[in-house]
Amino acid sequence: MKKTQRVKMALLRLSILLCTMLFDPSLSGATSTKNIFILAGRSNMAGRGGLEKNNLGNLTWDGYAPPLCQPNSSILRLNPKRQWEVAREPLHRGIDLNKTVGIGPRMPFAFQFIAKVEPKVGVVGLVPCARGGSLIGQWRKNHSNPKATFYKISLNESKHQIKKVG
Repeated sequence: MKKTQRVKMALLRLSILLCTMLFDPSLSGATSTKNIFILAGRSNMAGRGGLEKNNLGNLTWDGYAPPLCQPNSSILRLNPKRQWEVAREPLHRGIDLNKTVGIGPRMPFAFQFIAKVEPKVGVVGLVPCARGGSLIGQWRKNHSNPKATFYKISLNESKHQIKKVG
C-alpha cells in the first residue's frame, strides 16, 4: 500500500472514530461539568487549515476562523504556560513549535460535543499536544524508546490536568 493510501486510510479511521464519539447515544447521558480532551496527533490535529504563502514565500495563517471555530466561553484551551483560557484559533499556537499553525478539527469537535450533551456539558477543556511533522513512532507507547517523546508528553500533560481539575 502506498504512503498516500495509508494516510487516507488513517484519516478515514480517525473521522469514523470522531463521528462515533460525537453521535454515540451514550453521550446524551453525560453529566460531567469538566470535559477534558487531549488533542494528540500530527499535522491535521495541530491545524494546517487556512495557511497561505505570504509575499516572502513563508506560510502564514490567513486569520479566517469559520463560525464553528469562533471563541466560546464554554470552550477552554490549556496554553503553553499551563493556564486555562478561552480557546481561539489557532489553537496550537505556542505548542506546535517551529510550525505555522492554522485551524483544524478541534473547535468544531468541541462545538459538536456541546450540542450533543447540552445543557449538562459544563466546560470543555482542550489540551493541545499535537506535533506536525512528527513520526508515528514518536507517538507509540514504548517506554524503552527515548524518541517516543510525544506520547510521554501527552500522558504527563493528561495526568497533570486530571490532578489539577479533579
